[in-house]
Amino acid sequence: MILLARRAGLSSGRRSSRSRRGDDNLPTIMPVDRREFLKLATVAGAGCLAGFDAHTLARSLSRQTASAKGLWAEADAILRRIVPPTFPNRTFDITRFGARETDSTQALRRAIDACHAAGGGPVIAPKGRWVAGPIVLQSKVNLHLEDGATIAFSRDPRAYLPVVFTRREGAELMNYSPFIYAFQQSNIAITGTGTLDGQADAEHWWPWTREASDSRTRLRGVAARGVAVAERLFGDGSSLRGGTTERVAMRDVKVGEVAGAIVAVDFYYEEGDKGDFTPIVRDIDVRGVTSRKSKYAFLLRGYARSPVSNVTVTDCTFDGVEKEDVLENVRGLVLANVRVNGTLRNERISH
Repeated sequence: MILLARRAGLSSGRRSSRSRRGDDNLPTIMPVDRREFLKLATVAGAGCLAGFDAHTLARSLSRQTASAKGLWAEADAILRRIVPPTFPNRTFDITRFGARETDSTQALRRAIDACHAAGGGPVIAPKGRWVAGPIVLQSKVNLHLEDGATIAFSRDPRAYLPVVFTRREGAELMNYSPFIYAFQQSNIAITGTGTLDGQADAEHWWPWTREASDSRTRLRGVAARGVAVAERLFGDGSSLRGGTTERVAMRDVKVGEVAGAIVAVDFYYEEGDKGDFTPIVRDIDVRGVTSRKSKYAFLLRGYARSPVSNVTVTDCTFDGVEKEDVLENVRGLVLANVRVNGTLRNERISH
């Protein structure tokens, strides 16, 4: 699955638009199966007894069915545009390249280099706990975490240097490497049922959120002045931490507890849509994700001028979801065989 999830606070004074299946504001239209038809037929009969016009209801049903066909045709077109990566069957176990539980950084790099040079395939992290610095994926490499495998990322900020080209709140800069990074590569993925552990706590990474104000102000300033990206140097000495993953496809992932939403894209941070930069998020494919507990299943908030577009979520199970979806300026959210708190959802949503 292609997973984009950037955490950001909601801007003050702006109310979230919370969608509900069946709301007037949420045109969720489904093909009508025999069971639903019988239900509607029953309602129509009751309508006649109550003095309502059953012919009007039938015409409405006909229009809704025709509209549904068009929506699902559009959903199929979205899916055809998103081509899942494929990989050769050859495997590259990181233990063959010297992986040790105390530090597997170089072993992972050697395994990825060898895999890429050979034409691609899965780089296997077997059962165990493997401490590592940033992982840089190359074309045709599938980082596969077997069941019971954990890659625990270093807590030392110096491990994520030298700086790399990245983005922060829509602005390009040179900053700490994300945990997992790829640039100008294709056909890459992270798969398996293992764990990626950022090792964040009250003393590591979390405090950076409170300390980043000056660096964020400086970034907005250099971006507004058009300073060359190569000269927008942050990293060491700044408090802009790197992300979790960038430009990486992910699928078949198991998640424990998530504080926010399983699928989250929120443009409303800092000054929201009054800012100088317009983020773009589109063509997201999420497949085979299971979650035990989360606040939301989906939190997607784009701008009217830049909606979150073409998001497909397939074969996923989200349990313990506490609140309804938050959707705002979303175009083409497709749910196929998605269970939320036990309820099956097959929907095509634009909001």
